[in-house]
Amino acid sequence: MSIFDKMKQGASDAARKAQQTLEIAKLNGQKSSREKDMSKLYSQIGEAVFEAHLSGEHEASAEVIEACCEKLQIMKQEIEMIDLKIQAIKLEKTCACGTVVPLNAKFCPDCGTRFATEQDLKPEMSSGEIRVICPNCDTENELMARYCTDCGHELGKMKPSLSKTTTQVVDPELESYVDSDPVVETYEEKDRDSQEQEDQLKRREDSNNGGWGGFTFDKYDK
Repeated sequence: MSIFDKMKQGASDAARKAQQTLEIAKLNGQKSSREKDMSKLYSQIGEAVFEAHLSGEHEASAEVIEACCEKLQIMKQEIEMIDLKIQAIKLEKTCACGTVVPLNAKFCPDCGTRFATEQDLKPEMSSGEIRVICPNCDTENELMARYCTDCGHELGKMKPSLSKTTTQVVDPELESYVDSDPVVETYEEKDRDSQEQEDQLKRREDSNNGGWGGFTFDKYDK
């Protein structure tokens, strides 16, 4: 890598880090704003409880406390979402024990908890559920999916097969033998052999009955 490529790569990394820093600062500002609002709600709850204690009318303060608690619950969920966004930018994640670890960590360094992998998070097919298998990559897809979620292949179409051209060399002398029926030829050969044997036996009988040495004795038989 040349010095200019290194400078270009360094400038790109610096710009990316600056963008990440800006996004994190913006999210931290949103988080700080939510936390201030939560502090105000905590103060309102405390004042309502104290006033109810002084007046003895707890039912009147219950409505105020319940409304504040609902707002606090919503803000707490928003803060959790903001924290997840910040961790995604930093390529980090939080263990159940509260320890922040790199995103690619498989185990927590403090409590030893094993983090779930993508294979663990893959939904298992329940009993009776119908899935569509992609013919291109064998990935399971939803029944109503039109395209594979892994390779983008259009479901319902067979995988295109590569056409292969084969060359077959046929010997002209064996072509008639290959095209003909071997069973029929076998029976025909047996019939010819049997006919030839019968003809030989007939000629032998005729020769024995007709004479010897090519001469006949018909005149002597009279």
